[in-house]
Amino acid sequence: IREVCHQGGASHFEAAATDREAEGLWEARRNVSPSLFKLNPHKINEDVVVPVSNIPAIIRGLARLSWNQGANQPSTAGAARMPGKKIGIDLGTVNVLAYVKGKGIVLQEPSVVAISVTENKIVAVGDEARGMMDRTPETIEVMRPLQSGVIADYVVTEAMLRYFIRRVSGRSMFKPQIMISVPVGVTSVESRAVHDAAIQAGGREAYLIPEPLAAALGAGMPVNTPTGNLVVDIGGGTSEAAVISMNGIVEY
Repeated sequence: IREVCHQGGASHFEAAATDREAEGLWEARRNVSPSLFKLNPHKINEDVVVPVSNIPAIIRGLARLSWNQGANQPSTAGAARMPGKKIGIDLGTVNVLAYVKGKGIVLQEPSVVAISVTENKIVAVGDEARGMMDRTPETIEVMRPLQSGVIADYVVTEAMLRYFIRRVSGRSMFKPQIMISVPVGVTSVESRAVHDAAIQAGGREAYLIPEPLAAALGAGMPVNTPTGNLVVDIGGGTSEAAVISMNGIVEY
């Protein structure tokens, strides 16, 4: 923690045992010597990796801060919330579903892309591209850029995501926050590819969540209790079974 603070630009570090004690230290130090507090606690080095299963309380706090107020907004009750839609995307091998907070599921289309080989550009996405399967000349290739729930072709996946995000977001001048579900057990490289594709496709912030955990939350299961919750997620490319307890996946 000390290392992260120094990387963030802090000139002073002091540990606190509880949240209340931390608030007291912060207020006391800020009032006595404002120059000591140069660290913005809401700007976190993206290279720092936090093990989700070990510290669910910290993850919940970060999620609440980013999801409700935006990563660069102060966590005060009177702070203005960042504008822009909050979009949840199920990036499946066969279909892509998009959920917008307050509206429900607004998009459900096949994860299929048609590409012009001669011009090296995308000519159709989703339902339109699926209608071209097995009906195109050699100059047009119809493909699924996702295999087994992970990215097989990064460039095509990014273009497909950009198309769907623009359809869902409309002409809003504010970039959306995006939550994408990924198969449990994916590698860090595969996760990073999904995250980067979402950002490059137009997202202001992107978060990843394991598909079984997302399914359990959507079904209203008591995942935050010390009880076993068995989830079976049957998809077109992969099927997963997982036991969830205390906001984490125990077995899969």
